[in-house]
Amino acid sequence: MFNDTFDFVLSNSMNNLEPNEKLKFLNKYTCKKYTHGRPITDVKPSTFSSNIFLASYGVSDSISYTEPDGYVLVWNTTMNNQPEFIFISQPAVCTALFDKYNPHLIIGGTYTGNIVLWDIRAKQKPVQKTLFSGQSHKYPVYCADVIGTQNAHNLVTLDIDGRLCNWSLNMLTNPSYVIDLKKGNKEISCTSFSFQEGEIDTFYGGTDEGILFQAQIHGNKAGITHDHSIHNGPITSTHFHPLIDKTADHNDLILTCSVDWSCKLLSIKKPNNILYTFDSFEDYLTDVKWHPTHPGIFAASSSNGKIRLCNLSTDIDLSFFETTLINTAINKMAWSCDGKKLIAGDADGTLTLWHASSDVYQPRADDIAKFDSKIGK
Repeated sequence: MFNDTFDFVLSNSMNNLEPNEKLKFLNKYTCKKYTHGRPITDVKPSTFSSNIFLASYGVSDSISYTEPDGYVLVWNTTMNNQPEFIFISQPAVCTALFDKYNPHLIIGGTYTGNIVLWDIRAKQKPVQKTLFSGQSHKYPVYCADVIGTQNAHNLVTLDIDGRLCNWSLNMLTNPSYVIDLKKGNKEISCTSFSFQEGEIDTFYGGTDEGILFQAQIHGNKAGITHDHSIHNGPITSTHFHPLIDKTADHNDLILTCSVDWSCKLLSIKKPNNILYTFDSFEDYLTDVKWHPTHPGIFAASSSNGKIRLCNLSTDIDLSFFETTLINTAINKMAWSCDGKKLIAGDADGTLTLWHASSDVYQPRADDIAKFDSKIGK
C-alpha cells in the first residue's frame, strides 16, 4: 500500500497467468521518431534494475541525410512508447551494453569500428569515442564486454576481422593492447563471444565458419589456443551458464546457436564431446540465452519470429514453451537481471516484453536436482 514503486498492472498480469503459460505478453516498445524501420542490433538488461533495458539500432533505408545512422535507447518497462534516454551515433550501432560497474555509462560498438561511450548525465552525443588508427578497429564491432572487478575492470572488444582490443574506460583514445586473432595464418571472422563469470583472461568465440574457439588475452599464449568445428554455418550467439547462488557447478556449460537451424550444448572441459544438439527448429537461430536464476532453462530465438523456452530439468527433447511474433524476425533478446522478464528486439525496431511465470524464475529443489542428474549423464 505504501510502496510507490509497486506495479499493480504487472501484479494482475502475474496473477492471470494460465498454468501452462510460461511467458505472459506485457507490452511493446517503439518510438516512430527514432526506431521506425531500424533493425534492433542488440538488447541488454541493466544489472541495477529489472525494469531497465537498452536497445541499439542500425541504419534504416528510409532515413534522411540529417539523421544519424545509429541510436541507443534506454527503455523503462513502466513507460509506454517513450524511451527514458536517447543517445545518438553517427555510424550505425552494432552492439551496446551497460557498464556493469557504473550505472551512468553505456558502451557501444559501431559499424565503422569506433567504440563510443555515453553518459546518461550528459547529452545525447558520446562523451568519448575512439580514434581511427593502426591500433584500433577498422571493421564492424559486434562483440564487447566489461571484465574485471569494481576496482579494476577493462573493456574488451572484438571486430569481424579478428582484432581484439583491450581498453581503459577512462581513456578511449588508444587501446591498452591489441591482439589479432588467427587460426594458423588465416584471420578469423568473429561473430560472437562469451566470458565465464569472473573470468578475465580466457574467452570463447564463434566464427562465420561455424567454429567455436578458445582464446587468451594475456601471457605468452595470447591468441587462439583451441578451435572446434561444431556448426555448419555462422555462429550467431554463445552464452555461458551463469553463476546461480554464486556456485560454479555448471559454469563450464556453454550454449551456441547458428544459422544451420541448431543449438548445441557443450562443456568447455571436453568441447569435442557435444552434450546435446537441439535441431528441431524451423529457421535460422539468432540468439540463445540461459535463464539467470533457473539452472535448466534457456531461451532461443529464430528469424521466423519464434522464441522457444527449453527446460533441461524436465524434458530435453520437447520445448517447455513457445511464443511467436507475427511477420517479423527476432534479432536479439535478454532476460532481466531477476529473470522475471524477457524482452526481444526485432528487425523492425520493436521491443516486445513478456513476464515469466513463477515456475520459470523460482526453480524448485527437484528442478535443480533433475538438471544436475541430466547433465551428469
